[in-house]
Amino acid sequence: VTAPHGLTPLHGSSGTVGAIGYLLRGGMSFYGRLHGLASNSILSLTAVLANGSVVTVDEHNDPELFWALRGGGGGLGVVVSATVSLVRVPSVVTGAAFWPFAAAGELLARWEEWCADAPENASTSFRVLNLPPLPGIPPQLTAGPVVCLDGAVVDTAKTGASRVAADLLDPLRAVAEPLLDTWHLGGPEEVLATHMDPPDPVPALSDHLLVGELGSAGRSAFLEAAGKASVTIVELRQLGGAFARPRPGGGAVDALRGAYAYFGAGMIGGPATPDTVHEGLAVVRDALAAWDTGFTAPTFVESHDMPQRSFEAPVAERVRVVRERVDPDGLFRSDVVRGALVA
Repeated sequence: VTAPHGLTPLHGSSGTVGAIGYLLRGGMSFYGRLHGLASNSILSLTAVLANGSVVTVDEHNDPELFWALRGGGGGLGVVVSATVSLVRVPSVVTGAAFWPFAAAGELLARWEEWCADAPENASTSFRVLNLPPLPGIPPQLTAGPVVCLDGAVVDTAKTGASRVAADLLDPLRAVAEPLLDTWHLGGPEEVLATHMDPPDPVPALSDHLLVGELGSAGRSAFLEAAGKASVTIVELRQLGGAFARPRPGGGAVDALRGAYAYFGAGMIGGPATPDTVHEGLAVVRDALAAWDTGFTAPTFVESHDMPQRSFEAPVAERVRVVRERVDPDGLFRSDVVRGALVA
C-alpha cells in the first residue's frame, strides 16, 4: 500500500511474523542501521488492561506504560493495535549472493572489514546455510554448506545505494564467483524476499546472542563451529549505526549493544531431531562465548528457556513498577519474559 509512494514501515525480514509481537520486541529491520529499531517508530498503542479497560497510550497519555510496552518483556496487557511512522525508501539495492563454504574465511574477513565503517544506509547479514533439497531452492545451494551475504542498501540523497552496494559486493565477488547472485535495484516491497524466509511456519529451534567485534580469532571460531553444527542457519547480522544509538522518547529497549546479532536455527525433520539441533546450536554458542556481550535482542529470543538479557537493573525495576500498577493481581504474569529482567 505504501511502497508506491516511496514509504515503508520498519518491517522485518519475514512476511509471516506477527506485526504486534515484532514491534513490541524491538523489531530489527534491514533499514535499521539508518532508522533504528522498529519499536522506536511506534506512535501509539491500544491495549486491553487486566481490569478490562481499553487504553490508547503514547508520549502524552500514560507515557510510562507506553515506554514499558516497547521492549519491557510483556505482562502489561494485550496490545490490539499500533500506529507507526513510515520512513522514506524511494528505492533500494537488495538481494543475496551465495558462495561455496570453502571461500568463507576470506569472505567473512572482507565483510567484517567493510562493516567497521559501513554507511548507515546499508544493513546486511553474513550467513552459513545448510539448506535441504526443498521445492523452490536452487539445487546449487543444497549440495552442502554455502555462504550467503544478503541485506538492503537504501537510496538516500546523501549516499547512493548502487555505489555503496558495489563497494560492499565487488571485493566479495572478486574472492570467488558466486553460485547465485540476486542483488538488484528495486523497491521496498522486494526486501521481504531478500532473506528467503519460508512462506509458511516450519518446526525449528533457534539460539541468539549479541556479540562484539570478532577479529581473526572470532571469525575462525565462528566458521569452525558453523561448519560442524548440524543446523540450517548460522547468521551474523550487522548492528551499529542507528541500532546502537538510544532514541529520545524510545521504549525500554531502544538500542542494541554489540557489533553483530548472532542467530542460529535448525529445522526439525528427517535426521534432524530436537536433540541434534540443540547440540548443534550449543557448538556455536560455545564458540562465540568469548565475544558474547551478555545481552540479547528481544526480537530474536524465541522461548523462555533461551538465555536472555534485554536491559540493566534500573530499567528492569522501572518496568516492574509499571507492571505492578497496571496488573496488580498478576493476571498476565505468565506472559512476562523473565530472562529479559535479569541484570
